Amino acid sequence: MPDAVMFPWYQNNEVAGKLPDDDRYGIQQLYGTKEKTWGPYKPQTTTTTTTTTMRAMIYRADKPTYWPWNNPSNNPNNERNRARERQERERQRQEEERRLQEKERRRQEEERRRQEEERWRQEQERQEHERQEQERQEQENRRRENEHKSQWERNPNKERNRPRERQENERRRQEQERQEQERQEQEDRRRERERDRQLEWERRNRNGVREPVTPTARTTPRPTSKPYPTVHRQHHHHNKPRKPKPDSCMTYYDAISMIRGELFIFRGPYLWRIGTSGLYPGYPTETRRHWSALPENLTKVDAVYENKQRQIVFFIGREYYVFNSVTLAPGFPKPLASLGLPPTLTHIDASFVWGHNNRTYMTSGTLYWRIDDYTGQVELDYPRDMSIWSGVGYNIDAAFQYSDGKTYFFKNLGYWEFNDDRMKVAHARAKLSARKWMQCARSANEVDDEQRWTASLVSGENEGEETGRSGSRELRINHFLLPILLLAIATWRS
Repeated sequence: MPDAVMFPWYQNNEVAGKLPDDDRYGIQQLYGTKEKTWGPYKPQTTTTTTTTTMRAMIYRADKPTYWPWNNPSNNPNNERNRARERQERERQRQEEERRLQEKERRRQEEERRRQEEERWRQEQERQEHERQEQERQEQENRRRENEHKSQWERNPNKERNRPRERQENERRRQEQERQEQERQEQEDRRRERERDRQLEWERRNRNGVREPVTPTARTTPRPTSKPYPTVHRQHHHHNKPRKPKPDSCMTYYDAISMIRGELFIFRGPYLWRIGTSGLYPGYPTETRRHWSALPENLTKVDAVYENKQRQIVFFIGREYYVFNSVTLAPGFPKPLASLGLPPTLTHIDASFVWGHNNRTYMTSGTLYWRIDDYTGQVELDYPRDMSIWSGVGYNIDAAFQYSDGKTYFFKNLGYWEFNDDRMKVAHARAKLSARKWMQCARSANEVDDEQRWTASLVSGENEGEETGRSGSRELRINHFLLPILLLAIATWRS
């Protein structure tokens, strides 16, 4: 076989088609036999002794000698040729890169040259423009000098009169400033006199004797800013008399609410505005000065609150108004029945957002309703009786949630703080509203008034407790006096 390992050594030898046994065994060990045999090859041994006569190997020189290293595929020169080809390809690639780099360098050089030419051209244009502008300015200056010279030639005294004209203008300006200052001082004095007359009128019309009020004293500092906008309207003077302003320290409240972080208290057609620094000066003032879209014949505001959309809702009689800040929302006013309230309902006593669940409630007489803030309608299982608000009673005047998160109920001149956890008022006897909300000082003459106004404002469930305490106190006194009385009678008889 030409591919056999021993072929080069036997290619010119004739063995008559038969190899010696040792060569044949070696070849079978390397390449295997034709028949499949299991296990290593073991030649058969026989006891018969056979004499084999081998033919002499004949060398033939007519066939070319085959050498394995003469195979072209195994020629080491081929590897050198391939390495040379790789080097040539690498050299060509590097040459191509150098050519591209040189091309890019020439392009950048051309771009830089073009930019320099553009800058030079712009600089030339700028210099030319400056030169023309300078020439134009020089011509204008020469023209003005010529005009000035011609005017001076026509009126040589004009230059001498210019300082005199400046002095005259300055004198007129100072005179105008002085007149304006005098007018402002007169206006301030007039306002001061009106304020004094108003305070004197309020002092004379108050119930009971009060301390004299100093007109120039200011009870609260003027705020640095007004967080809530005020609408200034043009007031037309009519012959219709205005209602007197209510007394800040001795009046009950129609409605009260926190609006834009400030406390607004409503009484009749007037309101008070209380900020972080206290009561704003100039209050009470008319409610329509802030919300001009309210009815012109406004007599009172039944209830007011600020909803979750930061809209201000007013309840007046059988209608309610919704304002975006000081602007009436489109489509309002609307009747109370549009909220799902009974058509026979004539007014709302109070409206407030309860801090316990942050839901909106409305009261009227002995009933109250809860409003769904998402639908704007009364919930289905309402109305309910006001007795659930233990200690508050019926027919309240106002209610609201203060900045401290607590709910307060008002009636007549007093108020209660409501305990949300115990669902009852925090104190059985009402406290005087003016002392907390108006910061009115308590004088000796007001003690009797407070007792008189708040004595009837004891909640129903605590009234029995008060009566029981007084009865037990009287019983203890009687038990103490009875032995003394008996002892005195016995002594007198003896």
